[in-house]
Amino acid sequence: MNQDSSDALNMHDSFIENSPLGIATANLEGKFVSANNSFLDLVGYTMDELKELTYLDLTHPDDRNQSIEYLEKMFKRDSTLELFEKRYIKKDGQIIYVKITTWLLKDKDGNLTNHVGVFEDVTEKKAMEEKIQASEKQHRMLIENMNDGLIETNERDEIRFVNERFCEMLGYSREELLGKSPSVFLEESNKKIFEEKDHLRRKGLEEQHELTWQKPDGELVPTLISPKSFLDENGAFTGAFAVVTDISELKKAEAKLRDSEKFYKAIFENTGTASIIVEEDHTISLVNSQFEKLSGYSSEEIVRKKSWTEFVAKEDLERMRKYHSERRKEGISAPTSYEFRFTDREGTTKNVFLSVDLIPGTNQTTASLLDITKIKEIENSLEESNMKYRTIFDEANDMMVLHSLVRGTSESSIFDVNKQLCLRLGYSKEELLTMTTFDIDSESTLKNITKIRESYTEQGHGTFEIEFRTKEGEIVPVEMSSHIMKIGDEEVVLSTARDISERKRFEAELQGKAQELRLYLDILTHDVKNYQVSVVGYLDLALCYEHSLDAEKFIKKAQANVSNTENLLHNASIIMMLKEPSVDTLKPLKLSKIVNEAKEYTIDQFPHKTIEIDVSKIDKDTSVVVDHLCQQLFVNLFSNGIKFTTQEDVKIDVYQEKSTKGKCSVVVADNAKGIHMDEREKIFERYSEFKRRGKGSGLGLYITQTLVKRYDGRIWIESKVDEDYTKGTKFIVEFNTK
Repeated sequence: MNQDSSDALNMHDSFIENSPLGIATANLEGKFVSANNSFLDLVGYTMDELKELTYLDLTHPDDRNQSIEYLEKMFKRDSTLELFEKRYIKKDGQIIYVKITTWLLKDKDGNLTNHVGVFEDVTEKKAMEEKIQASEKQHRMLIENMNDGLIETNERDEIRFVNERFCEMLGYSREELLGKSPSVFLEESNKKIFEEKDHLRRKGLEEQHELTWQKPDGELVPTLISPKSFLDENGAFTGAFAVVTDISELKKAEAKLRDSEKFYKAIFENTGTASIIVEEDHTISLVNSQFEKLSGYSSEEIVRKKSWTEFVAKEDLERMRKYHSERRKEGISAPTSYEFRFTDREGTTKNVFLSVDLIPGTNQTTASLLDITKIKEIENSLEESNMKYRTIFDEANDMMVLHSLVRGTSESSIFDVNKQLCLRLGYSKEELLTMTTFDIDSESTLKNITKIRESYTEQGHGTFEIEFRTKEGEIVPVEMSSHIMKIGDEEVVLSTARDISERKRFEAELQGKAQELRLYLDILTHDVKNYQVSVVGYLDLALCYEHSLDAEKFIKKAQANVSNTENLLHNASIIMMLKEPSVDTLKPLKLSKIVNEAKEYTIDQFPHKTIEIDVSKIDKDTSVVVDHLCQQLFVNLFSNGIKFTTQEDVKIDVYQEKSTKGKCSVVVADNAKGIHMDEREKIFERYSEFKRRGKGSGLGLYITQTLVKRYDGRIWIESKVDEDYTKGTKFIVEFNTK
C-alpha cells in the first residue's frame, strides 16, 4: 500500500471514529461487528456488549418486522437503502428514534459480507414534530371554534380561508365564499369603505373599522373588522387576514342606550334580582322593588335612611365591612361575589349571593342580591344524596376508579377510588390519589392502552379485559367497564373493574384439557398411523425381494417403525401419568442408578446402531429428589441425541457439573447437529411450528420438560462448542438434592 492510500485509509477511519453520527457494521445475520463511539453513546452499550447483540435486539418490538422487510428489500435490490426511521431501545431501557441510512459491503469477489448503517438520533426532532402537530391542531380548533369570524384574502382580494363562525355569521357555505372578493357580500354602501380600507392595507396601514355585510335573505350583519396585512421582504402586499366581530348585539345595545333615563331605571327596577346603590358612608341611595320584597321595607323607608349594615347578620358583618373598605383602596382586591346571611324586617335570616362592585368614576357601589335560601336547602339535600351514592361507591363489590380524560393522551390522573380497589391492589386511598392509571396497569395493558382508550372515547363507553398490577407486583386480570361523563366542564371516566382471576384460571384449565385431547388425538390419528403404514410398506417390499439383502433392510426398517410406534404409545402413557395427580411422593433416589438404567434401556431400543453412552463421571453418592419416572427423562435425552446423529457411531457423554447447596446439574452432551439459539425454547413445545432437524414427533422433549417442572428443576440448552452450535448440543438439567 502506498503512502497516499495509507493516508486516505487513516482519514477514512478517523472520519468514522470522530463522526457525530453513529456508524455501525453488522454481518449478514444482523450481528454487530463494529461501531464508532457515537453509536456506542447512542445505544449505551460497550463494544464487547454490542458484539453479542443483533440489530433486532436493539430494535423496538413493534418495528422489528419493518426492519426485516427493509433489509430484505435491500438485499434483493443489491443497492443502498433509502433513509428510514425506527425506534431503538437503549441499554437503560430508554426508547429513542433513529434515522438510518444503510448500504451493503462486498468483498473483492463481489460477495456480500456486511451491511453498514449511519444512525442519527432524531428523538428530539420527533418530539418537536409531535408538539408542532399538536399545536397546529390546537390552533386549528381554536380558529374553528372562536366566537369571532376569521377571513383571509390573497393579493387579488380573493377569499382563500374562512372559519366556520364567519360562515355562520353571513349565512353562506365555505364553498360559496372561497375565491370571491369580500366586497361581493357587503351591503352596497359599504363596498366603497372596503375599497378605501383595502388601499390602506396594501400599504401596511392597519386600522379597525366597521363593515356591514348582507346575508342571502337580505338581513344585514354589522361587524367590527380588525385587519392584519401580509407583506413580503420587499414590502410588497401578499394578502391579509381579519378578525370579524359580530357587533349586532352591541349596535342594538347602543340604540337602546340612546333611550331616556327611564330605560336605565327600568333595567334597574326589572333586573330580576334585588339591587341597591350604596354610598361610601354605607348609606343606601337607591333600591328596586325586588329589594323591597327581600327586605320587607318600602323604598321610602330605606333610601337615604338606612345603612346596608342593618341587613347583615352579626356573624358576617365584620367581614363585609372589611371588603367595603378594601374595595376603595388602590392595590387591594376585595371579592366581588360571595355569600352572606341577610336579615329582613321580621328578623328572618336568608342565604343571599351578593355581586358587588364600584361604579366607575365614583365611590358608589352597586350590588345585586340573589336569595339562594331554596338553593341552599337543595344543596343540603344533594349532600345527603351524595353521601348515599358515596356509600354505594365505597361499598361496591367491584373495584371502582374515577380518573381524568385528556383526549390525545393515554395516562390519566386518579381522582377517586373505592375500598375494594384499595384492598385488591394493596394501596391506601391516599397513595392511589397521588398516582396515575399507568401506575396500576400491567406491562401488557400499557402496550395496548392507546387502543383501549380509543375503544371507549369514540362511543363514550366500552367494556374490555385488561390487567392491574398490585403494590406487590401481582398481576390481576379484570373485566373493565368505562363510561365517560362530565363533571362541570371537565370530562372524566368512571371505570368499574371485576376481578376475573378465577374465570381466567378456569379458562386456562379448559384450554389445557383441550390441548391434552388434541395431543392424544394427534398420536392416535397421525403418528401411530404413519408408523403402521410405513411398516406395512416395508414388509410388502421385503416380500418382493424375498431373501436378498434389500429384503433384510426393509424388514429392519419395519422393525424400527414398530419400535417407534411402541415408543409413541409409551410416551402417551407417560404424558397421561404426568397429567394425573402424582401417585409417588418425590423422594431422594440415586442419580447413578437412574442414569445407568436409562442407558441400558436406550441401547436396547437401537440394536442396529453403535452407541457409546459414558456415565462414568456420575457421582455414585449423589441423590436427587425425583420419582420413578425420572429414568424416562434421561431415556428421552439419550434417544434425542441418537436419532439426530448423522455419524455411524453415536457418542454421548453424561457428567455432573459443579453443584451448589441443594442443587445438582447433570449434562447430557451428544455429537448430533446442534440447535440454533433462536430455536432452543421452541424445541420443548409440542405444537411449535419448529421441528428439530426435521425428525421426530417432539413428544420426547415435551415430556422431558414436563418432568423437570414436576421436580421443580430447570432444563436448558447450550452449544457443545462455544459460538458453533453445529458441533453438538448440551442439555443441562438442574435437580434438587436431598
